[in-house]
This record gives sequence, C-alpha cells and structure tokens, in this order.
Amino acid sequence: MATKGKGRPRRSRRRTGSKAVAASGIIAALTALAVFALVLGIYARHNSLLPYLAGVYAVPSVLVFGLYGWDKRVAVRGGSRTSEQSLHLLALAGGWPGAMLARSLFRHKTRKQPFTGIFWCTVLFNVGTVSVLLGEVG
Repeated sequence: MATKGKGRPRRSRRRTGSKAVAASGIIAALTALAVFALVLGIYARHNSLLPYLAGVYAVPSVLVFGLYGWDKRVAVRGGSRTSEQSLHLLALAGGWPGAMLARSLFRHKTRKQPFTGIFWCTVLFNVGTVSVLLGEVG
C-alpha cells in the first residue's frame, strides 16, 4: 500500500463494484422504459391519443438525455451548471424517460436524496397522468 506523507496510508480512489452497480442501474432503467413502452403499445390499437403521447415523451426525453450528459460533463470540469429545478421541470414535462436513462448511464444525480425523491415523483405523476388519459379516451 502506498503512503502519503508521514507514513499514513493513502486512501484508494478505486470504487469496488462500481461498474456492476452502473450496469445494474442501466438495466433497471431500460427495463422500466421497456415496460412503459409495452403498456403504451398495448393501448396503441385502441387509442387515438397514443401517437401524440409518443411525441410528447420522445422529444423531451432526447433533449433531457443530452442535458444530463452536458450537465455531468460540466460538473466534472467545473462551470455553470443546469439548475435542479430545470431538470425536474423538464422531467415533469415528459422528459423523464431520457432522464432515467441518463442518470443511470452517466451516473449523474443518483445519490443526492432530495433530487432522487423529487425525480421519482415526476415519474409517478407522468405515469398516473398517462393512465388517466388512456383510461378516459380509450
């Protein structure tokens, strides 16, 4: 073990199992998105609202995915960051699938508890709203 001045052991920077944790997070995000897409697909034959919903989720998701990637890059390098409020509002506006995948892929905003709790509230709100819309229109 290497030492750091005055014979004290140097703390290792390597995280054990971090790749496995990241992979499981990505798998969980992809699974959740696949389930959501499957449920929408089931209603596709019986609902005229679905093509609009697909666009409402696809466009913001791509934008939010890119924004999370950019924010992670800025966080590592230092610079002007995207506010958490903006990230939450964009997730609430339909970008939560992209945010969910980006959080797992970039390992960004995954540990901060207030952020995570609010993020899951945006997901639940979106899923609930879609459920109500599909139930009323279908």
